[in-house]
Amino acid sequence: MNQNLSIQKNVGYVYSRELLSLSNRLPPVKGRAILVHQLIAAYNLLDHCYRIEVDKPLQENQLRKFHSIEFLDYVRKISANNSDELNDDDDENDFGINYDCPPFADLFKTIGYLAASSIAAANAIITKQFSIVLNWFGGWHHGHRDEASGFCYTNDIVFAILTFLENGFDKILYIDLDLHHGNGVEHAFAHTDKVFCLSFHKYEFGFFPDTGHIDDIGSFRGKYHSINMTLRNGINDDQYIEIFDKIINKLIPKYKPQVIICQCGADGLSGDRMKSFNLTSRSYLHCIEKLLSINLPLIILGGGGYNYTNTAKLWTLITAKVLNQQLDSNIPDHNFFLYYGPDYDLSITESMLPNENDPKEYEEKLKIIFKNIEKIPAFVPLRPTPDPNNNGSWIDKFKNIINVLEKNRGEDAMSMVLSILSAFGVTIVAIYTAFGMFSWPVSLIKGTKSARTQLQDIEDRHLNNSFNINSLREKLRTTGQLTDREMNRLRILEEQERMTNLEESFVNEYRESYFYRLRFLFRPIQMTIGSIILLISILVWISLLITNIDKAFHSLGMHMGYALVNSTYPNPINFILSELQIVYPLDYILILSLSFSLVMYTISGFKHIGIRFLCIKLYKIKPGKTAPQGILLLFASIMLAILGINVLFYSAFPQYATYGRQFYQEQTSNNTYTAKICNLDSPKDSCTMTRMSALLLRFFYKAWFFGAYYYWMMWTFLIVSLCSFVYVSLRPKQTVTQGLLESEFENENY
Repeated sequence: MNQNLSIQKNVGYVYSRELLSLSNRLPPVKGRAILVHQLIAAYNLLDHCYRIEVDKPLQENQLRKFHSIEFLDYVRKISANNSDELNDDDDENDFGINYDCPPFADLFKTIGYLAASSIAAANAIITKQFSIVLNWFGGWHHGHRDEASGFCYTNDIVFAILTFLENGFDKILYIDLDLHHGNGVEHAFAHTDKVFCLSFHKYEFGFFPDTGHIDDIGSFRGKYHSINMTLRNGINDDQYIEIFDKIINKLIPKYKPQVIICQCGADGLSGDRMKSFNLTSRSYLHCIEKLLSINLPLIILGGGGYNYTNTAKLWTLITAKVLNQQLDSNIPDHNFFLYYGPDYDLSITESMLPNENDPKEYEEKLKIIFKNIEKIPAFVPLRPTPDPNNNGSWIDKFKNIINVLEKNRGEDAMSMVLSILSAFGVTIVAIYTAFGMFSWPVSLIKGTKSARTQLQDIEDRHLNNSFNINSLREKLRTTGQLTDREMNRLRILEEQERMTNLEESFVNEYRESYFYRLRFLFRPIQMTIGSIILLISILVWISLLITNIDKAFHSLGMHMGYALVNSTYPNPINFILSELQIVYPLDYILILSLSFSLVMYTISGFKHIGIRFLCIKLYKIKPGKTAPQGILLLFASIMLAILGINVLFYSAFPQYATYGRQFYQEQTSNNTYTAKICNLDSPKDSCTMTRMSALLLRFFYKAWFFGAYYYWMMWTFLIVSLCSFVYVSLRPKQTVTQGLLESEFENENY
C-alpha cells in the first residue's frame, strides 16, 4: 500500500483475504463482498487509508461474551457436518439456522471472523490509532444471543459495543440507517444507559422484523435511550435528510456521546430488491458528512443491500467521502466492470416509486422523539472521553508529556523504562542464569578427566591413526593412485592426527602447570566450593518453586501482575534471611553471596551456550578467544541480567525483598497491640518497601503484563535449570582440553 502524502492517517480500513473470502460466501449476500472491495480498490481509495488486518477469528470463549453456549454448540455441529443443506429430519431447535440463514461450510469460522472484524475496528478507536474506521464486512444487526436472524448469523455490532464498554466508554451512540430495524442491537442494550440506539427504518405490519415501534424507547436504566423513527415506503432524499438532521441536532448535545457507530445498510436505495425506500447516495452521504462534522470517533459499517452493484457504488462513495477524495462518475476498468452496465456510471437515480410519507405524520413523530430526548437523564461519564482527533503539533504533544511527567515526578516513566529493561533481563536470566545455576557447581564437583588417562587415550589414537595413514600412503606409493573415497579418508585421518598432536601438547602443557602439581590440594577446595554453590542453587530453586506455586493459588491474578499480598507457604530463603537480619551484617553477606553466585551462573551459562539470537549462535565465549563484539554483547547482556536478577530476588523471596524483617503493631479488640510482619496489606505509614520492589510493584498494577511476564519467565527458569541439572549430571566428565581444540580449529578457519 502506498504511504504517500495524501494518505488519511486517521482512517482505518478493516480487511483481510480470509475475511473477504468468507464474507463473499455468505449465502444471503453471496458475491457481494468482492464486488464492494474491488470497486473501492479500482478507484485507488485503498492507497489513502491504512489497512486494519483481521488475521484470526474469535475463539469460542470470546464469542461467549454475547452468544449462548447452546447456540455456539449447534453452530459448531452444523459446521462439522460441512453441509450446505438443512436436515429436515432434525426436530430440535435450529437456533435460526434455517431458510433465512441457511447452513454452510465454515459457518463457525465465519462467525468468528465477522465478530473479530468489528472488534478490530473498536480496538483501533480505543487505542487511538484511528478516529474513523470503515468495516464494510460488518453491520449484521439482526443477530441475537441464541439465534441467527434476518441473514445475520452473528451480531458484530454488539461485539464492538461490548469492546468499548470493557474499555471504559460510558456513552456509545449507535445509528442504524438500514431499511430494517436493528432489533438485535437494540434488544442487547435495551436496559442500559451506556448505549443509545437510533434507528431509521421501515415499519409496517408484517415487515421484518416487526419491531422498532416509535414507542419502543428502552426500559429500566435504558429508558429513553432508544429512538425508532418509523418510515413508510417511497421516502426520498430530501425528507430523509430533513428527519436525520433534526434528530441528530437535538440528540448529540443532549446525550454527548463519546463514540459513534453507524450501520449503513444499502437496502433503502432506489433499485434495491426490497423495493421500499427511494433513496440515492445523496442522503447517505449527507448523513455521513453530518456525523463527520461532529468530530467524534466514528465506525462505519455495512449491512443490508441486495442490489449488489448499487451497494458497491454507495459504499465506495462513502469511503471516498471519509477520505476526502473526488471520484470520476465513470466506473473504472476492473475485473467486475461489466456488472455495472449498461451505463457504467457511479450515480444512483431515484425510481418512480410512490412516496407514502406524509410530512404532517412524520412531524408528529418527531415531536414525540424530541420529548423523549428531553427526558434523557443527565449523566457524567466515569472516565474522560478518549480523544483520537487531537492532531496538535508535536510541540504540543511533547509539552503534554512533560506536564504528565511533572505531575508524578517521572515515576511512571522510570518504572516503564525499568520494566522494559527488566523484561529483557528476565529473559536472559530464564535461559543463561538458569542453565548455569546447576551446570557450574555440578561441573566443579565432578571435575575433569585425569590427564594421565587422557594421554593414554591420545596414545591409542596415535597408533590407530598412524596405522591407517601408513596403509593408505603405502597403497598410493605402490599403485600410484587412490579412489576419491580413500583420498577423502586420508585427509580426514591426517587432520585427526594433527588435532591429536595438538591435544597432546595441550595436555603436556597442563601437566606442567602449578594447578596440576597442586591438584591434591586444589581438588578438595574445588569440590567444597561446588557443593556450597550447589546448596545455594537448590535453596534458590526450591524457594522460587514455592513462591510460584504460592502465586498460582494466592496471588491477585494475572491482571494484577500475579502480585502476592502475603506469603502463604514457608520459604527457606525468606526464613534464613529474616533470621540472619537479627545479627548485622549476616543477611547482607548472604545477599552478596547470592548475587555473586547468580552473576557467576549467568557467565557460566554464556560460556556453555554462547551468545545466541533466536537459537542462532553469534559468538562463543572462550578465555582469550572471544571476539571484541562478543565481549561487548556479553557485558551488555550481563548488565541486563543484573536487572533480571533483581526480579528473581523479588520472585524467589518476596517477603524479604520487599520489607525485610519489618513488623508493625496492630491493635486488637482488647485494646492490646500485637506485632505483625509487614506485607502488601500493611499500613503504608508503618512499613517501608525497598525501592526496587516499589518500582516493580508500581507497574504490576498499572501495566500488569510485566508482572505476568516475570511470573511465567520464572516458571521457564525453573524448567531450564532442572533440565540443565539432568544434562550435566548425565554428561561424561570433561577433558582438561575441553573447548581449547574447538577454539584452535575455529581460529585456523578464520
